[in-house]
Amino acid sequence: MKRPLRILIADRNPYVRAFLKREMTKEGWHVLLAKNSNEMVRQIFNKKAVDILVLDSDLPGRESSSVIRMVKNKYPSLTVVKHVADAKENDRPDPGKNEYVVEKSGSSIENLKQVVKRIILKQEKYTVDHLAVLFVDDEIDFVVSLIKRMKKRKINALGANSGEQAVEILSGGHKNIDVVVLDVRMPGMDGIETLKAIKRIDPLIEVIMLSGHARLSVARQGMELGAFDYLMKPVDLDELLYKLQDAFQKKSIQEKKIEKLKSVSKPE
Repeated sequence: MKRPLRILIADRNPYVRAFLKREMTKEGWHVLLAKNSNEMVRQIFNKKAVDILVLDSDLPGRESSSVIRMVKNKYPSLTVVKHVADAKENDRPDPGKNEYVVEKSGSSIENLKQVVKRIILKQEKYTVDHLAVLFVDDEIDFVVSLIKRMKKRKINALGANSGEQAVEILSGGHKNIDVVVLDVRMPGMDGIETLKAIKRIDPLIEVIMLSGHARLSVARQGMELGAFDYLMKPVDLDELLYKLQDAFQKKSIQEKKIEKLKSVSKPE
């Protein structure tokens, strides 16, 4: 069963937070709350996947646009609905970037619900068309199980049972891998060494580290070395799909930027 949609409401007003939570919970959505920007960032980075952020433009703490940039850099597919008192030029909605604007008014709560419903219709399916993922783990049954689950969702998936095998695959004929899901603890070439090798082969490949509680510091070290994110074992499938979606979208955005730069730099 697909998990309930998760919405984070970040608003300075406790009455607005409570009212929005009550109204959106009635729709069957799972609602999280934040009263300032620091709490909002912690919710997004530390909690399970957030699908939609409803953001009060006057939220206390760090300036909202800088916080949005930081969050969107990490999770490009996160949808942001800005709840503003007075829509300005820089508050224009940009559905292409998954950003929407609702002005605060007597009917704004209903407007918010309608906007969220429209967004949900667009997000009915995980946007992982054409995604190719490589699972790297020395637990063979675990890799085989994940590959089967991905293929049921029409995701192109391969497996490797060691860091050395992963490097061989990526250095050989499989140049179309977008995301690598990598266990941090393997015999021989461990997760960190494999991560470094992957980034040398292709810096644009996104890597999601898999870790047990005892190896959490290693997963965080991996992020410092360029990994996209990490997941704890045992893996929640919906959580994995969400992170694959975000990692794939980040890679796609980077590739488009590079193509644009190449086209601009071509001689007349």
